[in-house]
Amino acid sequence: TVAEVAGVAIENARMHATLRAQIEQIKTSRLRVSSAAFDERRRIQRNLHDAAQQQFLAVLVLLDVARGHLDANADTATVRSIIDRAHHQLHDAVAALRELTQGIYPAVLTEHGLAPAVESIADVSPIPIDVDIARTRWPQPVEATAYFLIAEAVANAYKHAQATYIAVAVTEQDRRLQVAISDDGRGGATIRPGGGLAGMHDRVNTVGGALTLSSEPGDGTTVAAQLPLETS
Repeated sequence: TVAEVAGVAIENARMHATLRAQIEQIKTSRLRVSSAAFDERRRIQRNLHDAAQQQFLAVLVLLDVARGHLDANADTATVRSIIDRAHHQLHDAVAALRELTQGIYPAVLTEHGLAPAVESIADVSPIPIDVDIARTRWPQPVEATAYFLIAEAVANAYKHAQATYIAVAVTEQDRRLQVAISDDGRGGATIRPGGGLAGMHDRVNTVGGALTLSSEPGDGTTVAAQLPLETS
């Protein structure tokens, strides 16, 4: 009896230690995600100031110059030339702002869901991407996590793995979203502190999911994640 009681106590202690370790891992992941989010906000602020804001100010200056020429009864050709320059500058500013906001949170994901959002990635990808995702809506945190996980994995595949083909599959099973991104690249990827894969791991961990990596050298890479659909 004493041995059985001791065994139960040891098992309870082991389970308690495992649970505490998991809690600490989640806390650490969330801290890294919070820090990364702060750095991202600073980057967005710099981009807005250095790019879009300066371009909009340039448009404002050109319009002020055009108005001054109109007040001075300048010839139409001069005013039209200035307005044309302002138009081109404004077009570039809008394009830069659209590119910036697309990287923050794509409108197609909010309005139409994960499948169209990933298909938009495939449309502009330099290598073929096979997308197999049902046109179903899932909770917003899950869709966002899956989208940015896929976007990061795709970027890694053609930037670092020299892949020529990528397959993306998302299915729902047992109230969990199963996400898999596979490529035919050189493989050999590892999760390193501060690296892109570590960031993906933290993002998945934040919503209570699990990330696995299969990347044998010369045999491509598969990034897989299980995301619980109940995130509250």
